[in-house]
Formats: sequence, C-alpha cells, structure tokens
Amino acid sequence: LFYVSFGIVITHSVGTAGVLLVFVFLVVPAIASIMITDVLWKQLTIGWSMGLIVSVIGLYISYAADLPSGPTVVALYGLTLLAVALILFIIRSQDRKKAAAKVVLGIAVAFIIAVGFHFLGEAFSRHYEHSAVIDPPADTVLKETSVKGQPAPLADLNKAYDSSDDTMEKLELAKKIASLNPKTGIEHLIDLLEASEFPFIRDEILRAIQPFTKNQFGYKTDGDNKSNFQALRKMRQWVQRTYK
Repeated sequence: LFYVSFGIVITHSVGTAGVLLVFVFLVVPAIASIMITDVLWKQLTIGWSMGLIVSVIGLYISYAADLPSGPTVVALYGLTLLAVALILFIIRSQDRKKAAAKVVLGIAVAFIIAVGFHFLGEAFSRHYEHSAVIDPPADTVLKETSVKGQPAPLADLNKAYDSSDDTMEKLELAKKIASLNPKTGIEHLIDLLEASEFPFIRDEILRAIQPFTKNQFGYKTDGDNKSNFQALRKMRQWVQRTYK
C-alpha cells in the first residue's frame, strides 16, 4: 500500500511541481532530522516542522523578491541543510573554536569564489553586449510596458515573443499581442496551449483565450494533445472564421 500510494503521489506531484522540488521535499527534511536525532518521533516532528517552515519562508521570499517559487524553495532547503550540518559539526566537535574557525574560513572562501564568478559573468556579459546586436529581451519589453503604462509596439511584442523561451513570459506577451491584434495573439495562445505540459499553465492560457472566444470548445486542461485534438482544431477554425 505504501509503495503504490508513493508511486501515485510522486507521479502526480512531479508533473505539477517539478522533479527538483518534489525530491527536495522527500529528502532534505529526512536527512536533517536523522542528523539531529535518532528518536523516531523527534525525527518526524523535526522533518514536518522543517518542511512547513522552510516552504512558507521560501514562498514568501519568492513573492517578495519576484523569484520563481520552485527554485527559491529548493535553494532555501539546500542552505538550511548546509546550516544544520555546519552547526552540528561545531557543536559535536571536541574543539569547538577550531571547528568554528574552519566553518568561517570555508564560508569566506565560498563567498570569494561566488564574488569572483559574479564579476566574471559581468565581464562576459558586457563583452557580448558590445560585440552583438540582439532583439530586446522579453522581460525588458514587459517591464517597459508596465512602467510606461503604454502598450509596446506590436512589432516589438512579436519579436520578444519569438525570442523568449519562458512559457509564462510568452503567455504575458501573447495577452498583450491579443489586445492589439486578436488574431495573432489568440493563435499564439493556442500554440502555447498545445505546447504546454502542465495543467495549471494550460488553465492560465485557457482563461486568457476565453474572453475572446466565450467558449472552451470542450478543452480539458488535464488531458493531453491527443484527447484535446478536436478542441484545439475547433479553436483554430474559430479564429480563422472570426478574424478573416
């Protein structure tokens, strides 16, 4: 029963939240609790508490800093596990001062390496900015549009849409394109609907299409492209009939 339920939950969770986040939830609280104590009920309490607290803090940081929630929670779990390991290393060492000095030295070295990589990345970024001419990034177009309060030119929006690899960015750009050119914008939205693998993203795309079509055409967000083939076909036919 455990393994069957485990397989069902993992299969559905990975499709919704992604592999990294699901396995971080599975592994990190358990490792941290085992490192701290050998008593089962204490391990369960620590694991559950850590899972709740780190997830809430990670989601808050993601919201406040406008960062992707999954990677933010994963990174915070990693930092939390590292902090637990370092604290236990100091507490359980025979010479705590020497252990603390090693930890501080390790943190300092890691910080120096991180700063070095940051400046190296900045140098490469400046080099390529001066050596190549590229279309404006999708996020730049979106930010400029939101700050100025004016719709970006249709040509810029289409270029940004074509150059973006991020589904949510493409969704926002397709919405703005649809407000200026419904036919092109809705076609982009239908393409995204067909390409997306995640039900919650499909639901967002479908909500963006509905104000124009007033109809879902029988599309099921939890289905695949094969089961939704007729619905997608009806959508495209509706666009062709409505915006000739």
